[in-house]
Amino acid sequence: MFRNKEESRPIISLGRRSDPYTLCSDSEDDFEEIEFDKAVFERRYKYEYEPSRKTVAKRRLFFCLLFTSFISILGAVLYYYFSRQVLQMQRRIKNDELKVKINGGFIHGVLEEDVFVFKGIPYAKHPQRWQPPSSCGWNDCWNGTFQASEFGKECVQARYNTDQGNIEAMGTEDCLFINVWTPTTASKKRLPVMVYLHGGGLLSSSGHENGLHPTPEMITDMEIVGVSLNYRLDAFGFLALGILSKSSSRNTSGNYGFMDQILALQWVRENIAQFGGDPDKVTILGQGSGGTSVLALLASPMAKGLFQQAIALSPSADITKTSSEAAKDNEILLTNAKCAGNASMKLQCLHTLSPQQILKASPWNAYHYKQKDSSRDFPTKAIFPHAIAVIDGYVLPSAPAIAIKSDDINDVPLILGNTAQEIDDRPKKNFQNSSLGQFKAYAKTKLSPFLGTNSSSKLERIFNSYKIETSNKSAQYCYTTMVSDIREVCPVEYFAITAVKHFISPVYRYVVTSTPSHDIHLLRGNPKYSFHMWDLIAFYNFFKPFKYKPSEQDIKFKKLLRTELRHFFYNGEVKSHTWLKHPKSTAIFSNKGLEIIPKIYHKEECTFWLVNGFAPYAWVN
Repeated sequence: MFRNKEESRPIISLGRRSDPYTLCSDSEDDFEEIEFDKAVFERRYKYEYEPSRKTVAKRRLFFCLLFTSFISILGAVLYYYFSRQVLQMQRRIKNDELKVKINGGFIHGVLEEDVFVFKGIPYAKHPQRWQPPSSCGWNDCWNGTFQASEFGKECVQARYNTDQGNIEAMGTEDCLFINVWTPTTASKKRLPVMVYLHGGGLLSSSGHENGLHPTPEMITDMEIVGVSLNYRLDAFGFLALGILSKSSSRNTSGNYGFMDQILALQWVRENIAQFGGDPDKVTILGQGSGGTSVLALLASPMAKGLFQQAIALSPSADITKTSSEAAKDNEILLTNAKCAGNASMKLQCLHTLSPQQILKASPWNAYHYKQKDSSRDFPTKAIFPHAIAVIDGYVLPSAPAIAIKSDDINDVPLILGNTAQEIDDRPKKNFQNSSLGQFKAYAKTKLSPFLGTNSSSKLERIFNSYKIETSNKSAQYCYTTMVSDIREVCPVEYFAITAVKHFISPVYRYVVTSTPSHDIHLLRGNPKYSFHMWDLIAFYNFFKPFKYKPSEQDIKFKKLLRTELRHFFYNGEVKSHTWLKHPKSTAIFSNKGLEIIPKIYHKEECTFWLVNGFAPYAWVN
């Protein structure tokens, strides 16, 4: 021990005996003095070590970093653990939401980009040829749980890019499938529903054609439930024939494809709540012959109450031929198929034909854009396109343009849309390298037979109305604009004006003048102007099969169109306050944006074509 010298117990002494510190044993009698280096002793014992402030700060920083690292690691471990639990719970929830119970049984869908997708759901039993469809009862169309992960087969149709003499059939007769895209399947949700009816001239395409259908991106962006479907086409969907009418309890034939659409809408009415949709807020939307289908459903008593709003893009307003009239024209199918004998023998022959034999014998050229009198050109007097959809007295008691004048119409909010150069997807004539004089000479040749006496002055008046000489537009632009007005834009305008006079619900009208920013390559042409289907392509976000990279201008067009249609899905009216009910205004989707004109689009021009007898030459189907 170390003690002070004055104390009774031994101490340490450094140096000599006289120094105040002594090292000794417990006994005073015998001790041995040991000398130490004073400096060593003081360094090791007498003076305590005091670290500098800088060292203390470093130590504190070290311990803070160590503690922070520990907390971070602990937090990361806990986050990983609990996030996996949450993710597993979410997956269990999503997996539970992927299984839905509908009228036909249980179905199980797939998750695509956080959107629940149910593909290829049978909404009808295998249809019998030229008979109305029958719905699927419980386990009628499948047993157990139906795996709705793949699109169903398209309906029978002719394959494109083959010669007419070598038509190939694609698809199947058992084709009545429906597809659903939804952000949620929670039954408490009530989102607006858009039912898309595909185009294709009532002869081709499907509810899942090359991106022309709802997508997860669109469903997320617009916050709606999307539906698409197949319906029977060509002779399988629209054949009106005398022997078929006589064998029917309805004593009529044709429009089987429309019957399919109506059954699909009934399916939506009964089942869409299971997908988070509101059965009381259904909008039908169609383009081309899908738009024609929309007008037919507006006029069909069988569709009453199945939808609450309607959008028809580039429809045909000309469904005027009766089933019996069309049946006479369609007798050529029996001749082409070599079905002879009495009515019973002919009927039996029809039912034994293969799909390819029926398509080859069909009264309609499956490649209807190659008709003798092309609908993408000025009309030829007294030559009319062949009708496909008909007034059958059952689905369609009267033409849509007649039905809207009576109480039989389904009076719902309606949008009617067109593109300004509808025929530019495949115009019959090419004036790109021609002068305005050459175009005017051709137009005079085609149009003079309609105008009678003073045809030259009438032509000059309509040329001036289109500002052909003063607008600095190309001959091709003038050609596609005039033909589009005659064939499609003005006939839809006539329908719109009639609807406005008789509808209680609002009717809205738009025309697209916006053009693609650069070349877009279609199956049958390279349009430069506002062509048929350009609005649908933008609406579906310039789908990948077209390999078109949209510019900022194109994306702006898409956003404007979606904004207006989304508001219509939710509210039954458009969003822009200046876009008034027709005919007070027309919305123009231009390259500059959304412009509202306080009048009818091309009113003077459309009046000219109507007065001079061009209305019957409108597009059909």
